[in-house]
Amino acid sequence: MASERTALLVRCTAQEAEAIRRAAKRERRSISGFVLNAVMNRLASQAAIMERMGPLAGRPRSRPETERGE
Repeated sequence: MASERTALLVRCTAQEAEAIRRAAKRERRSISGFVLNAVMNRLASQAAIMERMGPLAGRPRSRPETERGE
């Protein structure tokens, strides 16, 4: 039976890895729980920023005609 779990590979320096281990231990979380919590916090922050910016915030700006080669 196939597993329904998803794996995420995070590359970081040895110093960053040690900082993550210390922070996870300080918060009494597993490393994966700490990283998941950090990602979810960043996503919530970004969503709040985008919401404040309005409906056009995520759309790419159109280029002026001179840049389009017209």
